Amino acid sequence: MNASAELLKELRIDRKSPPPASGGSNGGGRRWLWIAIIVIVLLIAAAVAFLFGRAPAVEVETAPAVAIQQGNASSSVLDASGYVVARRMATVSAKITGKVREVMIEEGMRVEQGQIMATLDPIDADAQRSLYASQLQAARSQVAGLEAQQKQATAEASR
Repeated sequence: MNASAELLKELRIDRKSPPPASGGSNGGGRRWLWIAIIVIVLLIAAAVAFLFGRAPAVEVETAPAVAIQQGNASSSVLDASGYVVARRMATVSAKITGKVREVMIEEGMRVEQGQIMATLDPIDADAQRSLYASQLQAARSQVAGLEAQQKQATAEASR
C-alpha cells in the first residue's frame, strides 16, 4: 500500500508553486497583438515599395515637323500588268501593252460588254507602229530589189 500512497501524494495540488504558463487568456491577447504589428509593418513596407520603387519617368524628345517638297510627278511611273477580277470571273485585257493614262471606272461599278474601262498612253504604241512601218518599207524595198534582180537574171538567161 505504500506504493499507492505515494501515487496519491503525486496527485495532490500544490497551491504554493506558481501556475505553469499554459497560454491562457493573457497569452492569446499577446499573440493577436504580435500578428497586428506584423501586418502593419508589412503594409507600411508595401506602401514604401509602391511609392518609391517606381521607375523614373522617361523623357520624350519630340522632333520638329518638316514640310515635304513636292517632287516631279512625271518622274514617278507605275508599271503594272494583271487582270481585273469581278465577282463573276471575267478576264479583261488590252490588245496592246502600255502605261495606263486614265481609269474610267471605280471599284464596285457595273460595266457593260465593250465599255472602255481605261485608256493607255499611246507614246509606246506609236513608237512601235513607226518601227514596224519602217521595217515594212525596208521589206518592200528589199522585195523590189529582188524582183529587179530576178528580171535581170531572166533577161541574161534568155540571151
